[in-house]
Amino acid sequence: MPPVMGAAAFLMLEYTNMPYSAIIKHAFLPAILTYASLLLIVHLESCKMDLKRLPRNSTLKSRLVGIGLAVSALFILMDVIHYASAWIPAVFGEYAKFVFAFLLLATYGGMVALSLRFPELSEDDNNLLTHLPAVIPVLFAGLHFLRPSAFLSGASCNSPCHRGWWPFTPA
Repeated sequence: MPPVMGAAAFLMLEYTNMPYSAIIKHAFLPAILTYASLLLIVHLESCKMDLKRLPRNSTLKSRLVGIGLAVSALFILMDVIHYASAWIPAVFGEYAKFVFAFLLLATYGGMVALSLRFPELSEDDNNLLTHLPAVIPVLFAGLHFLRPSAFLSGASCNSPCHRGWWPFTPA
């Protein structure tokens, strides 16, 4: 969903006491139409400006393998987070929030250390690109920005509907 619709869904959840699944079911078509219209507008603007696609440096097989690895890594990460968020409070009890805080800091430190191994991306100087940049250096150079944004989005949720998603709020 677009970010505004995501925020509105939680507000609607608070005021209407409808289940989240019902709100998402009703918001699915407007979300799809929003992204389809955004894609159409970008396509029409690029046609109007006579922009051409940049050549790719990889083959279809390597792109499919990369997509498969990324999707499987995402599912593994979601499973690890799901089981850890249930296991850590059961094992550590009242000290679980300190364990979660340590894990947050450790993952952020690991992401920063990983991003330092790759060169910083150059500023956009309006030069014409002749080829697409490699995905891995771009991804790892900015990976450390993900942890603070996830932390801030979770820390600002004091609503009861978010308690299952944020381990620091008391049950």
